[in-house]
Amino acid sequence: MAYLGHEGYALGSEFRAGKQTPEFLGTCIERAQRIIPDTSLLVRLDSGHDSRDNIDICRDHHTDFLMKRNLRREQPEEWLALAQAESAAERPREGQVVYRGATKRAPQAGQAPERIIDEVLERTIAADGQ
Repeated sequence: MAYLGHEGYALGSEFRAGKQTPEFLGTCIERAQRIIPDTSLLVRLDSGHDSRDNIDICRDHHTDFLMKRNLRREQPEEWLALAQAESAAERPREGQVVYRGATKRAPQAGQAPERIIDEVLERTIAADGQ
């Protein structure tokens, strides 16, 4: 499913295998650009679409994008260590620290690095005090 704007105008709705997502994404971006020409687009994707192919489609169509990371190859402890070293910390309640920051990482060796905005939540006490 692909939607446009806060109102949620449908751009496309198809059942597809995951590997066909970039083609569908490109088609939907082109439709959006025809509907609202000369306007910059922000493409927002959930972690199920975290792939180099989808990043390339967004780049090819000159759109900005937000893509939730799928941490399938990374350990949460790595991100926590990075956040503790490089990010601003906020303590909304006892036993909870939120780190927010940014870094650049190459998706694969030899590729240009992408800017990654991170928010890492460390909990040492649950909300109920346990």
